[in-house]
Amino acid sequence: MVEFAVGVLDKSMDGFAPHYSIQERGAEKERKLFTELLQKQIEEERSRVPKAIPYPYTTDYPVIPPKPEPKHCTRPEPFQLESLLRHEREMQRELEERQRLEKEEAKMRTFRAQPVLIEDPIPVPEKERKPLTQVEGFNLHVDHRAVGRAEFDKKIKEKELMYQKYREEAEAARLMEEEKALKQLRKTLVPHARPVPKFDHPFLPQKSSRAVTKPRSPKLLIIKRQERRKMACPYAAAVSSAASKMR
Repeated sequence: MVEFAVGVLDKSMDGFAPHYSIQERGAEKERKLFTELLQKQIEEERSRVPKAIPYPYTTDYPVIPPKPEPKHCTRPEPFQLESLLRHEREMQRELEERQRLEKEEAKMRTFRAQPVLIEDPIPVPEKERKPLTQVEGFNLHVDHRAVGRAEFDKKIKEKELMYQKYREEAEAARLMEEEKALKQLRKTLVPHARPVPKFDHPFLPQKSSRAVTKPRSPKLLIIKRQERRKMACPYAAAVSSAASKMR
């Protein structure tokens, strides 16, 4: 049934003209999509159908595969490892190095007489005859240092005396200042009577030349608000005034 539908669709699609409208092209695209889906579905159904293994050509005699040809036995052959070659080269190098060292030691052990020295290679200088040392008196640094120390102590003592004199003068000046301040404080603490006032020119009050103060009503904001309300709605103001009179 599915194969028949696909064939019908293919025949119907072959009859379309190359020039067609947008609706026809949309319909054709839908048909192509439908056919592709149908073909995929048919292939999936065919893949799901189990297939039996075919029978052999004959069942009278069993099919025996031919016997393979016999192979020759493996012949062992000698092989050379790279590590063995490196080992032999290293051993040869060590042997040559050992022989070279033995030859050098043998040359060093052979006796060879030194040549006879005709001239002395290290000439010894001749001894000089110096005069005898003359003994002189010692000039010790302690004597000079004692004199300098005495001068230093003298200067230090003079400075101490001068500083002590400055301290005594400063202390005496401080005591004098304290004594003056104490005397001044005692003077201020003594009570003194007030002097008697003089009544030669008694005070006589005179009449003021200013006019009498006239009272003025304060400018309150309530009055301004009432005026603004009257200007805004005069009917409400009249009603409120009538209601206040009725009360």
